[in-house]
Amino acid sequence: DSVVQQQCCNCISDLLRNDHTGELSLEVVRFVTRLLKTRSYAVEPCVLDVFLSLNIREISPIEEKKLEKASKPDYRSQKLSRRDRRQHKEKQELTKLLENKTLANRQEHRLKLNRQIIELIFLNYFRLLKRRLNLRLMPSVCEGLAKFANLINIEYMDDLITCFYDELSSEQTGLNQRAKFHCLITVFSILNRQQVLIHIDPQRFYALFYSLLLPCPSDMDIDLVIKLIQLMLIDRYKQLSKNKLLAFIKRLLTMILHLQLNKSISAVLVMIKALLTISTLVTEQLFDNEFSGSGIKYLWELNDPEYCHAQNATLYELVLLRTTSDKHIRQQCEEILSGKFQLDTHVLRSCQENALAYLQLTDNNQQSEK
Repeated sequence: DSVVQQQCCNCISDLLRNDHTGELSLEVVRFVTRLLKTRSYAVEPCVLDVFLSLNIREISPIEEKKLEKASKPDYRSQKLSRRDRRQHKEKQELTKLLENKTLANRQEHRLKLNRQIIELIFLNYFRLLKRRLNLRLMPSVCEGLAKFANLINIEYMDDLITCFYDELSSEQTGLNQRAKFHCLITVFSILNRQQVLIHIDPQRFYALFYSLLLPCPSDMDIDLVIKLIQLMLIDRYKQLSKNKLLAFIKRLLTMILHLQLNKSISAVLVMIKALLTISTLVTEQLFDNEFSGSGIKYLWELNDPEYCHAQNATLYELVLLRTTSDKHIRQQCEEILSGKFQLDTHVLRSCQENALAYLQLTDNNQQSEK
């Protein structure tokens, strides 16, 4: 029964979420891994989703120091009686037990448990990703990898990124749009963390993200779009070309015309405002109706931000959004069109936080503030 199955998964998720020692989590992950292997991964996605309840942010390093073998005490040279030997041994065991109870040792033990848990989880994820054993589980795999991206070993990064690109560009992929966003989050979490150690051209992933913005994603996926704007565009603004910056601003504005919820529109406008502050001399072209650029019209249907000639486009969407009934959207559009936001030095720093705060608003709050 699907209801019973969901209740069991919810119970296990609560168990993992409330486990503070890690030992119970390790046993649960081992059990789930055995279950997946026994059933050849022919399970419902909710079974794999229980891993998302784990709150693991740090693991122990791979190279662990080997403990030196303790030498046995020489009782004969000390001329101790049998009773004294027993007392000495009990004292040593008690001292060792107290040492293991210290905070530092408990933290070290927890990090070791975290490493064992993460290794088992990644074993399942990579096996599903490479062998494509169950396409229904692919969205759960992508979401899990996006959550634990900062814990992925560098040895697997090249293969993982290549595998992601093949999956994203394949026509017979088992990924929905949300799962594709999770893939991109994983890729750029890796690239931003390991810029020196890993050398992969990210341009192909920019084109994939650009193509995913139209047709418009659902309002439920806007939180992932905001994270990707932060990871791909704002955090890497020094590597952004002029054409790419203009193209993403234009496409994001086109995208929000198709969104249903006002809070989603406001959230994306916050990120667009941050993008416009990256290079004001460049982005001013989008407000000029008479700017001709290269003389070639803007190719909105071309899914390549470098060659769609976005410099010849204009941001007419802001004029349309200015007529909406929502007060916040009208204020944001007026602020962008007037250019007042360019004087605020905190726009880039706090844009993601402010955008996600808009998404936390309930519909009732928005109705009362109109």
